[in-house]
Amino acid sequence: MSGETLVRNLQLGLAAADRLGGATPVGYLPDSFGHAAQLPQLLRLAGIDHAVVWRGVPADIGATAFWWRSPDGSTVRAEHLPVGYAIGAHLPDRPVDLVRRLHTLERELVDVLGGDDPLLVLHGGDAHEPHPRLGPLLAAAAATDPTLAITRSTLLAHLRAAPVIGLPEWEGELRANARANLLAGVTSNRVDVRRAAAATEVALERRAEPLAALWLDPPSWPGASLGAAWLEVVRNAAHDSVCACSADAVVDAVLARYASARAVAAEVAADALAAAADRLPPQLTALNPTARSRRAVVEVVVAGPPPPGTQLLDRRAAGVERRCGDGGDLGRLLGALAADGWLPGGGGGRWPGPVVAADVRALAGGGTAVRLTTDAATDAAADPGVAAAMAEAWAAAGAGRHHPLEVVVERRDASLVLAEVEVAGFGWAPVLPVVSAPFPAGSPTPSPAAPPDAVAGPTWLDNGLVEVRVDAGGTWSLGRVTGMGLVVDEGDEGDTYTWSPPAGTGPDAGAVAGALAATVEVVESGPLRAALRVRTRHRWPAAVDGGRRVGAVDTTVVTDLELRRGEAFVQVVTAVDNRSRDHRLRLLLPLPRRATWSEAATAFGSVRRSGAAPAGRTEAAVATHPARPWVRAGGLTVVGAQVLDYELVAGGTALAVTVLRATGFLSRPAPSARPNQAGPVLPLAGAQVQGPQVLRWAVGTDVADPWAMADATEVPVDVVAGRGGPLPASGCRLEVAGAEVSSLQRVGGRIELRVFNPSAAPTTVAVPGRRGVLVDLRGRPVEAFEGAFPLRPWGIATALLDEPGADLPAQRPGPGGARNV
Repeated sequence: MSGETLVRNLQLGLAAADRLGGATPVGYLPDSFGHAAQLPQLLRLAGIDHAVVWRGVPADIGATAFWWRSPDGSTVRAEHLPVGYAIGAHLPDRPVDLVRRLHTLERELVDVLGGDDPLLVLHGGDAHEPHPRLGPLLAAAAATDPTLAITRSTLLAHLRAAPVIGLPEWEGELRANARANLLAGVTSNRVDVRRAAAATEVALERRAEPLAALWLDPPSWPGASLGAAWLEVVRNAAHDSVCACSADAVVDAVLARYASARAVAAEVAADALAAAADRLPPQLTALNPTARSRRAVVEVVVAGPPPPGTQLLDRRAAGVERRCGDGGDLGRLLGALAADGWLPGGGGGRWPGPVVAADVRALAGGGTAVRLTTDAATDAAADPGVAAAMAEAWAAAGAGRHHPLEVVVERRDASLVLAEVEVAGFGWAPVLPVVSAPFPAGSPTPSPAAPPDAVAGPTWLDNGLVEVRVDAGGTWSLGRVTGMGLVVDEGDEGDTYTWSPPAGTGPDAGAVAGALAATVEVVESGPLRAALRVRTRHRWPAAVDGGRRVGAVDTTVVTDLELRRGEAFVQVVTAVDNRSRDHRLRLLLPLPRRATWSEAATAFGSVRRSGAAPAGRTEAAVATHPARPWVRAGGLTVVGAQVLDYELVAGGTALAVTVLRATGFLSRPAPSARPNQAGPVLPLAGAQVQGPQVLRWAVGTDVADPWAMADATEVPVDVVAGRGGPLPASGCRLEVAGAEVSSLQRVGGRIELRVFNPSAAPTTVAVPGRRGVLVDLRGRPVEAFEGAFPLRPWGIATALLDEPGADLPAQRPGPGGARNV
């Protein structure tokens, strides 16, 4: 999940606890499948000094507690539960038996940790109720054995009294399996959930909230709608939910909640775009919902032939279509016209456009004539009279059910084109004619020189920055790096928690690499976007049975390779109709240089991970890791539109990226990579992820800024048709420089900006023309600022911005000196 989901989860939980009388200020995190490096900082920003953890603690920590530090230096005291969080569940009813149990637990904990510090025994658990007579039972046990010091306490009281001197220290993420199973396979199962989670977070964080904050008037802020959407996301944030190690019915509910949240995000974004259109001049205008200045290629529909400098995708000439029947046929005729691509709602894709005019007249000799005009070249709202005219048409047709009816659709001439636009961060710029809009001072800008065109040949792509060539086997080169995208299919005898190779040996248990045949076709030939489609045919085993891979399924993998003008990376879509079971499908991506470590983006920063992976006590070596939104190693950067499950393989010469992992069990009793049970032994159908599966990703070599690459591939630049508002042709609503933006929303009527510094060097966050106050994650003021504020290495900051006042510039001047409001 994103860092912002962690923040909203924490904030919603604290607010709910406050309504019930107050929260226990402890970061209780025992069962998560690893912990992000920035969690100590997030806890401290919420006023929490303690954490309780189980999974992920490395072998170096041999004590009941340790100081856990984020990269920025924020530290919490972490209580380690070495044998789990349900150690005190199911206590016996008789005092003598309880004494025996407690002595047994004491020996177990001391054997693991050593020392003589007080030992924490948590009673109950996430699925276990506490003993109904716990108090009297503990008193009786203490009287039975006076040598056993038993104290009944709260978690917070224990932590506040616990030792703090001489504790070991650990900085960064907790992803070791030395003392507890990490269960890293949860990031590769149920790729449909991975896609849904990432799409929902992007829709809310990167599009709906910033567009609404920038373009809606403060009183119109849709706080209730966005709050409901975030509640759905947070309800999915429980580890067994977002990680899909649950029954199929539970995962269905998870997907439904994500879909609901995306629907809200789409509605909020549409309202914000409509508000922007009301303020913009009568032109097609690109809106940038990110803080980074962008050169983007956008799809737009224009009237008539394609304008100069654009790339034609499709052309619809003007035309007229007439359908006849009687008055009772109106619904059928409209449906047939839509199905044939003459009216919206059928199979026309972006064609046709909305109905912009409707006219109802009587036919000579009796009957009704309905004339509709569609215009694909407008995004403006239909004429208000259209709905009234259609209501009249239905009434007239109904009144003359047995009289002639004629429906005529007039289609205006239009072209679907690609256009290139340069637009400032959180700004807007005209799409046509193609322009290079000046950026506000201090903004990072693309190169002023026009980049070379993107072009395609029978088996190659080139845009002057990147060259791609597809070979006879369907793999492809990225510059000098060959063999990209080799498809590797491996058996999986594991479960939703763990990938486990089949226990058998020989060719019936091994991997299948490469394709039986490959074809290549040119999809687009430039000049703004060039694309190839590669189809590779494969024969994979159908399933795993008794440690052997059995059966055979012929499958086609479709790979779309796309280069855009000015982008130094390839955008890729890998699609497969999965009809095999019990397998893991990965792409092998050779590296330009051998690597001993990888760097992966995580919540509010990135982490370096060694290529080595020691085995745990009860789990095989965990060599796969999650990354969101990017991972890089050996000069190669990969961005994914979902959590990437990756592994540094082949002695550090390649990355393996998971496309899908299909398994038939929530948990198995003893798979080969984890000879123990992780959950209920429950057969699942959904976890086999049958049917179409898609991985959207991008790859480049020696990418200078992977965060910018992620913005370019993940967050679209929207286009609206201005309606004659007062704003100039281009400008920016809010300028932010010096850090990555995690969130832009409104809180209490003011814009709240959350930023993070993903580097080891201090930075200054500039917000020209704005003053405000830095706050913690509970909204409590920290310090005021005006125009800028410092941010430590790896730091996270939240700023509440004052609305521009008379004594400060409203916003940076736009092109030509016009002030943007």
